[in-house]
Amino acid sequence: MKGQITLKNKTILITGSEGFTGKVLLTLLKNKDTKVVCTGLSDKVDKLYYQCNLAHEKSVMTMVEEIKPDEIYHLAGSFSNDFNIDLESNLIATKNILESVYKITKKTRVLLVGSSAEYGRIKESDSPISELHSLNPASVYGLTKIFQTYLMRLYVELHGLDIVMARVFNLNGKGMSEKLFIGSLYKQIKDFKDNKIKEILLGNINNERDYVSVNKAVIAYKKIMKTGVTGEIYNVGSGKPEKIESILNQILKDEGIHENFVKTNCKNNTKYDVKTIFANIKKFNKLGEL
Repeated sequence: MKGQITLKNKTILITGSEGFTGKVLLTLLKNKDTKVVCTGLSDKVDKLYYQCNLAHEKSVMTMVEEIKPDEIYHLAGSFSNDFNIDLESNLIATKNILESVYKITKKTRVLLVGSSAEYGRIKESDSPISELHSLNPASVYGLTKIFQTYLMRLYVELHGLDIVMARVFNLNGKGMSEKLFIGSLYKQIKDFKDNKIKEILLGNINNERDYVSVNKAVIAYKKIMKTGVTGEIYNVGSGKPEKIESILNQILKDEGIHENFVKTNCKNNTKYDVKTIFANIKKFNKLGEL
């Protein structure tokens, strides 16, 4: 099955809408022909929030029964690298959503968000890395995202659900989690400007990663939702490597901070660090236009 027929007055459910990417996706999807429902805990902004614990199957069943969404963008998740936390957020929550769709609506199209962390330990020569490459996680987070990938395959093959996946590489933009390099950098820059710290401390900046702006990423999610083939995975990235040091220097320049105030530890962590990884995006580029 390829894509989904464009529906007038369709209902879209976004999980994780209060997160870094979810806020940008919400802005992209809002229009007069779309009702967007978000899982969340407040109603401070002009959208409908549905309070739901995604880790509780009954709660998710009730939500899907009441909303009956035409599309679900499942962005909620965690990357704590605590096995119990990431297992619940990345696998159990996804299972509850897919099981609810299977038992209640059947035809809801679901987009899951995977991660380049699923590729894990690769050789430098493996890049640009395609969706067919073997998965070899180097972190608990990457492992739980692989579980999510196999869960998608199970529900597509066993139950015939309409699911696609965007396997995203490194996102770039203000407002990211402080657990990620760019989020930590922006937080430290703010603290530096507020005179809370006297220097910015960072880890290894010599590696090369595939960075894509959050705005381009959510456009890619929408494109995959509209034209992606059921059961398929699509890398979302720029398709080119960029040295982390270059990202750092550009942000410092934009923020008006001299590099002398930054200290780095460029010792490579052999357990987790891959020197170079970037996406093969040929499969994504073959998708039809929005």
